[in-house]
Amino acid sequence: DVHGALNLVSKRILKSDGEPSTAGTGIMMNFYEIPKTPFKILDLLSDFFSIEEDRVDVVRNPCCPSPGRDAQRPSCCVPSASNKKNCCAVVDDDVVELPDAVKGEVQTTIHVKGICCAAEIPMIKSVVQPMQGVTNVFVNTTTKLVRVTHDPSKSTAMDITVALNKQKFGATLKKDGGKQKSRDSKSGKSSFLVSGICCSSEIPLIKSILKPLEGVDVEKLSINVPTKTLYVHHEFSLISASGIKDALDSKRFDCQILKDAGDGFRLKPTVMSKYVESTFMVESFFEAKDANNLKNILSERYTKDQIPHSDVHMPSKTIKIDHNPSLVSASALVDFLTESGFEGSILADGYAEGIWSTGEDEDIEEHKVKLHWNIVLSGFFWILSMLHLIDVDGNWDYLKYAALVSVLLGIPKIAQKALLTMRRKQFDTNCMMLFATIGALALQEFSEAAAVTFLFSISDWLETLCTARARNALSAIVKLRPERAKVKDPVDGRFVFVPASEVPIGSIVFVRTGDKIPCDGKVIEGKSVVDESSLTGESRPVQKLPGDNVSGGTINAGLAQLVIKTTSTVDESAVARLIR
Repeated sequence: DVHGALNLVSKRILKSDGEPSTAGTGIMMNFYEIPKTPFKILDLLSDFFSIEEDRVDVVRNPCCPSPGRDAQRPSCCVPSASNKKNCCAVVDDDVVELPDAVKGEVQTTIHVKGICCAAEIPMIKSVVQPMQGVTNVFVNTTTKLVRVTHDPSKSTAMDITVALNKQKFGATLKKDGGKQKSRDSKSGKSSFLVSGICCSSEIPLIKSILKPLEGVDVEKLSINVPTKTLYVHHEFSLISASGIKDALDSKRFDCQILKDAGDGFRLKPTVMSKYVESTFMVESFFEAKDANNLKNILSERYTKDQIPHSDVHMPSKTIKIDHNPSLVSASALVDFLTESGFEGSILADGYAEGIWSTGEDEDIEEHKVKLHWNIVLSGFFWILSMLHLIDVDGNWDYLKYAALVSVLLGIPKIAQKALLTMRRKQFDTNCMMLFATIGALALQEFSEAAAVTFLFSISDWLETLCTARARNALSAIVKLRPERAKVKDPVDGRFVFVPASEVPIGSIVFVRTGDKIPCDGKVIEGKSVVDESSLTGESRPVQKLPGDNVSGGTINAGLAQLVIKTTSTVDESAVARLIR
């Protein structure tokens, strides 16, 4: 996966044996060459600290033998509009959920600032795993995130965070799995006050009215005649409490809703901040430099409080602008675009449609690693101390004491980590290096002590440098995660904007031009093209028809809207797996 940067060498057509050479059928094969780039020693070292999962392996389905007579022939399948039958990981029309935890368990995400390398993983697991109710702990050193699968009735997310902070890991709770609102259930029991009930003779009539209604479970229907209360178990996506009320009122039963079970599951628009996100179509985009010029013009004209962020998507010729509607409106932005030579139109007015935004870029913390002066000086004094070894007359014997200065400059950070590790009743390489240095000093082998201190400090710096590079590269991938989704409310059928993290499996989402697809799913309505370059590296947008699978984090680059049924949550989408 090199993001479309391969060089095309040649094209050939593969034909089966005995097929006429003039036949127009065959398999087109494109041969590519990987571009030759200068060798970089840091790229070689970074391979030792790379992420466990490959980008393409995360996004695409695994290879498996085809069924039937081709069972012995392996076939690597990539889901697409033209390859549906041979794809081995087929998603059925009914949603297939892939849960990470058993029933009753939840997943909590914690940001641990104290993670600097893989050496902290055993320490974190030794703190969290013994806790009651914890079944799995996953640590990502690149993003500094710890995902814990646990039973919240035995150990809460706050208990886990406090346990990590007691060991001075600097833990911050990002997502409490125990507080996530479960929307898997699409049914419940509503209660009604039916004034038209005078005696038990009305019970068969009420059942006959409700029985034809789709989504009503007549077997669980109960009526309290003295209190004139009706209890109905129904599915919200098929019929609401108001629909049941209308059916009874049509027969003059004078019904009132006492409790609507769908209220607890109704999706409500969430005001995320004082900023909204508006989408504009700009027909004059042709090159990337035009997009950069527009972003520069916006930053020069408006303050950070007016427009904190903007994002241009070239394939769909759209720009999304986060703005404060009380300071600058969407219509004012269109006028400004026109004055700047960019003819634009409003695709979505964030204030009018309630598309609220955080107004901030969601990046992984940027890390700039520098070689500290104490490490440089430690190396200088170590090399200086080594000069006494080449002096046969002993005139430079006093130089060996320069190694003590090298140790004093390099040992503090090693000793600090080692003492903290031993406080946790653990033992790692920092402890080994500390004891090795103390032993060398006790034997008056000062140069050896300086060598241990300096070389280990350099290796620690190189590891930190490679990890920081991977972490900074991940910040671009984190931006792929959608912030919100336009979801169909299962109770009343309205489309509302909600945070993408609250979209349950099986939801119906609406994706307009230039919008990110919030979760993995299947197209049920609409025909458009989707830009998947951010995940697969394919430069051309892929056409999507009803029945095709789509990945969360990809962008609708066509002019038509898509209606998608989600097959996973945001935490289990292709982008989330890629980040993990």
